[in-house]
Amino acid sequence: MKLTIEPRKTTWVPFVDSAAQVKIEWRARAEYQPHNVRQQLHHPVKSRYTFTGLEGALALPSAQLILMEDGVPLTITQSVASAVKNQFQSEEVDDPFVSITDRLASLKKSDQKDRKLAKGLIERTWVETIERNIQIENRTGKAVKLSFTLVDHPAESLEFVQAEPAPTRSSPPEYTFELAMEAEANLKLRVTLRHSRSESIRLPVEAAPQPGYSAPARQAAQANLDADFANES
Repeated sequence: MKLTIEPRKTTWVPFVDSAAQVKIEWRARAEYQPHNVRQQLHHPVKSRYTFTGLEGALALPSAQLILMEDGVPLTITQSVASAVKNQFQSEEVDDPFVSITDRLASLKKSDQKDRKLAKGLIERTWVETIERNIQIENRTGKAVKLSFTLVDHPAESLEFVQAEPAPTRSSPPEYTFELAMEAEANLKLRVTLRHSRSESIRLPVEAAPQPGYSAPARQAAQANLDADFANES
């Protein structure tokens, strides 16, 4: 099925012979884990088309859907089977015209603290404060409303601290930003996370003294050797 998206909110759907309201939704998700929170990341953006207000339409089965704009194929996707007669939507597809680049901006370490666990074994702990710069580029040629969700991992001691601008809503471990972008606009987020880290360190074992030699005896023997060496010189 081919469908041409008009440059307005209402478009004509020929295969059901009806006009429809068109809504495009964009969403992206960034999930931070200990193994990637210090790396440069690129988060894919998904888009979905929803068509509502159909008149006299029948329930649509899942079928290939070619979306056109100004006579040019915009994307090839699938319509999602729906029992609701007055609406249908496409499957989500990657949108290459909205990009999200996520870079490490700074990393600060706290002072280390040591705690004895057992003889010859200590635990060293510290906290890393991680700041990330996220740049979002809209190259779609149209205004975009992006729902962008950040996910932290408290179970692995990696926690969201704050962001600028602040999240629209928070439901830990998810933090969602509803971002409105004009055509060809760029937008920046600054996110701060905290990673509590630890490691166990085994201390070197001191060599046992040789049998038959006390510490004073060893010192006296070494002194005699030094004296003998000095006399020979």
